[in-house]
Amino acid sequence: MDHSKMEARIASGHSATGTGAAANAGSDDKGVADVGTAAALRPQLRAARTAMSEDQRAQANDRIADYLDDWAVQGLTRPMRKGSAQRVLAAFWPLGPEPDLRDWLMRQSADPELMLALPVVVERDAPLVFKRWWPGAPMRDGAYGIAEPDHDQIVTPDVMLLPALGFTAQADRIGYGGGYYDRTLAGFDVAGRKVQTIAVAYACGLLAEGTHVPAPHDRRVDAVLSETGWTPKMPV
Repeated sequence: MDHSKMEARIASGHSATGTGAAANAGSDDKGVADVGTAAALRPQLRAARTAMSEDQRAQANDRIADYLDDWAVQGLTRPMRKGSAQRVLAAFWPLGPEPDLRDWLMRQSADPELMLALPVVVERDAPLVFKRWWPGAPMRDGAYGIAEPDHDQIVTPDVMLLPALGFTAQADRIGYGGGYYDRTLAGFDVAGRKVQTIAVAYACGLLAEGTHVPAPHDRRVDAVLSETGWTPKMPV
């Protein structure tokens, strides 16, 4: 699978089975925006991440999992929803060279106070929904070829781990440009639902001060986690 093309489809809103020029576009964002915007920065961020070796990614994934283990003990303190016996943690299934949290999720699935969930794209330009995940849960390839739960158990997260292509020291997140997480979080705001947000990225995605100019609709996350630690600090 050409993951740069898959990321481009996410940005354009076209599914993995879409047709036409946008559906078949590569990862080149030249001419889309001025230097400093997320669209202009994505090609170099993709290149930096792709340049990591498999061993480097594996080591980085282990370090990220170590930080998440500490956070699960010290920082995963978001209140449970009224009437719920479990805190809902939404994570993500890796697309290509994204950070891979699957081993960590397998371990966390044993926590009786934690319910795990994964995002599902239900339609183009719509917010995500989240479906419960557990080891052995039925899965299918979703709209962008990303594995998603294949059942009807929709849940609302208390905490979200979001994939990030790039990030700043102020916890601005750069994704793939599809806007799915921004729309989802905006919907939670309208509903009065406070959700803690943590972007997960590799350290090569950290942008120098002043490099990125966030758009008005871009949402800053509560923290970013990479293999080098928390930015700006571990959330509680």
